[in-house]
Amino acid sequence: MKLHRLFAILPIYWGIICPLSGGDIPWTTGPELQIRLGEKVDIVLAENPLRRALEDLSHNKNVAVLIDRRVDPSRKIQISLDAVSLSDAFKAIAQNCGLGISMVGPVAYFAPPAVAQRVRTLVALREEDVRLLPSPATKIYLHRKSIAWADLAAPRELLQKLASDNGIEIAGLDQVPHDLWAAADLPPLNLIEALTLIAAQYDLTFQISTDGNMVTLLPVPENVELARNYPVVGQPEEIAKKYASLAPQARIQIAGDKIIVTGLIEDHERITASQRPAARRQSIPVDDELTLKRFTLTVEEKPLGPVLKQLAEQMNLKLMMDENALQQAGISLHKRVSFSVKDATVDELLHAALQQSHLKFQRRGNIVQIEPSREK
Repeated sequence: MKLHRLFAILPIYWGIICPLSGGDIPWTTGPELQIRLGEKVDIVLAENPLRRALEDLSHNKNVAVLIDRRVDPSRKIQISLDAVSLSDAFKAIAQNCGLGISMVGPVAYFAPPAVAQRVRTLVALREEDVRLLPSPATKIYLHRKSIAWADLAAPRELLQKLASDNGIEIAGLDQVPHDLWAAADLPPLNLIEALTLIAAQYDLTFQISTDGNMVTLLPVPENVELARNYPVVGQPEEIAKKYASLAPQARIQIAGDKIIVTGLIEDHERITASQRPAARRQSIPVDDELTLKRFTLTVEEKPLGPVLKQLAEQMNLKLMMDENALQQAGISLHKRVSFSVKDATVDELLHAALQQSHLKFQRRGNIVQIEPSREK
């Protein structure tokens, strides 16, 4: 059995934590992250500090970790886990400390339970706002960049820099009190995730202007919830009852030929996961219908760019690529690729198309962000 025994002298700082590497850590992201979170780990912690325990897991599995500023990273933890998934290990550590955990993009965020419960829904709400913006603004908010800062960084300045680096203005910074955080080195996050992970630590979210040129910090509302429509085929009362069992905290409403579910993003994910491609009598969420489709395709020696364009047209995808960044990374969309998939999900198909070209992707609904991979 491989045991992780953790003993360390802790820095005095509170707040964001990550191994300090100057951006050299090959953080696990994209589809590979789900595989990594399912890998088995054995852990024995005997009065070890929370910060050190999470740093050890982060180092060993290359999964980024963040601790909310309100959590004492020096608190001691005692726990023994035998052959559990990394995801379950994170949950067990959080529960042991009276915390919640949420995966915000590629970052495992440990926070007070109420904060962890709502943070992904805050991200989802802002991403829905972004989809209504003009295309250039959408690209700004969904483009992923690595983020790092030095010790004693002030979160107010971090928010200001995030905004200025992306060519937008930020208002309401006076709501962020003076504070000093430990150094951080985080994997690529989109602007919405990055802003949320900082603002949420002060119970703040933000509003995006209609042109996308400004964000305004606002207190998180009392009720954080997301409404989605699900078309109905069959008996609406039976389907609504099923949804209520899957999402007991959500509000379920039958409205003509659709069912409206209002709740957390996790509620919608459980409903989506319950669907099966062959079970057409059940309702399928409009926003996630693409996830349930399967694709069989063979490509032999075709230029990557036209292949991606054709896939986007056939699957109604919106591709977002920074061609200058690809060029700087030595990646050409003219490179010929060959791959074959059978009964593949959309994510498996995209992974197969990109894996020969040192590219990776993040998909949110029908929006696909493509960027260079660190692994070559």
